[in-house]
Amino acid sequence: MTALQNIYWRKIGVIGLLRLFTGVAQFTVIILVTSALTLQDVGSYTLFTIYLNYTAQFAGFSFYTYFVRTISTISPKELGPTLYQIWIALFFTVGSTIFCMCILVWTGLLHISNIFLFFLLVILTVFNTQHENFLVAVRAPVIAAFLLLLRSCWVYVALVIHYLGFFDLSLEFVYQLWIASEAVAAIMILIYLRAERMLPTTVHPIDIAWIKRGLCSSLKYTVLGFLLILTVSSQRVFLSPYGGEQYVGIFHFFYVVSVFGPNLVEATIYAVLLPRIIRATSEAGHVFLPPSFRIMGFMLAINVVGLGLLYLILPYAFGFLGKVELATHFEVIRATICFALLYTASRGFHYQLYAAGADNWILGTYTLSALAGCGTSYLLIPKYGLTGASVSLVFTGMTMLVALCLPFVMRLNLSLTGRTTSR
Repeated sequence: MTALQNIYWRKIGVIGLLRLFTGVAQFTVIILVTSALTLQDVGSYTLFTIYLNYTAQFAGFSFYTYFVRTISTISPKELGPTLYQIWIALFFTVGSTIFCMCILVWTGLLHISNIFLFFLLVILTVFNTQHENFLVAVRAPVIAAFLLLLRSCWVYVALVIHYLGFFDLSLEFVYQLWIASEAVAAIMILIYLRAERMLPTTVHPIDIAWIKRGLCSSLKYTVLGFLLILTVSSQRVFLSPYGGEQYVGIFHFFYVVSVFGPNLVEATIYAVLLPRIIRATSEAGHVFLPPSFRIMGFMLAINVVGLGLLYLILPYAFGFLGKVELATHFEVIRATICFALLYTASRGFHYQLYAAGADNWILGTYTLSALAGCGTSYLLIPKYGLTGASVSLVFTGMTMLVALCLPFVMRLNLSLTGRTTSR
């Protein structure tokens, strides 16, 4: 192995470790909130974060999907002026956030007492997300991964505060810690950009045409991101008016503990292998690549074992959490585990289609999945509560998997009938 390869794999290892700690923080927060607060508080926190994700996706407009491609083709001297145009584009975030907040408050989904905290979190989340992608584009992925971890450090601070008994945790205090963590990350971003001489040094003319192209180009990815969030969250949103925030908290707890492992495995494996899959797909000229499906099978096998152990071990954790209601509704985890496996199985097809540039098929898939999730939630949850939400989640996962694998099944059938040309 050459020295260059050694550096590459060390960098991948550092990024993987930073992402591991970030993932653990995202898992730890639900354990912390569940043990320290009531299940109703867990439900309130869940809905707050879901609406935050909706708003951040809409307000941020996935603009990074445009400027990341632009940055890769410009000289270092042009980074400052380009970043200036990005900042101008991000002013849309403020107006979009206020618009979304008005809708959420008007519909009663967001309590008016949380408006200021919600606004700050959306603005900081969008700012940090866009700049992390900027850093990845300028070949600083380790810094970007570190900043992502820094944004999650509030969880570890809250954990220490709670278990050492410094303060009694409350939802408001949790949100304040979260804002502080995001603010520190934003300051660190500006410090790093200044140190690397990437910050704009003068006021530049606003390039309306460039910003307009970027907003139009990223529209598809904004819709796709929104549909992805809606696909995996519709059951919890519909549970709120019909089952109450306590049911939302119960369902969210089982969902998070089920998808944590699969998400971590996916992030670790595909962070390394996705560029290779894209290159192999481009060279092969088609998307039916057995090696990538072997990777998917390996991921599925790991998750089957991990989720099986989770199913056996989790009941013993209910005493530690002090929540009898979780044991009462333990059957929900069967649905969340089933969804986690369906989701894992679908990711290989998703990345193959992504590598082949089949964006329209992916967009259609998640549109169908979101409709399936919302439709079944609307029909089942009012009558069957948590059971209806569980059935809806599994049906959504099945819809996603079938829609994503359909092009490959069609290709396989053509191959078996001998109607395809030689590759």
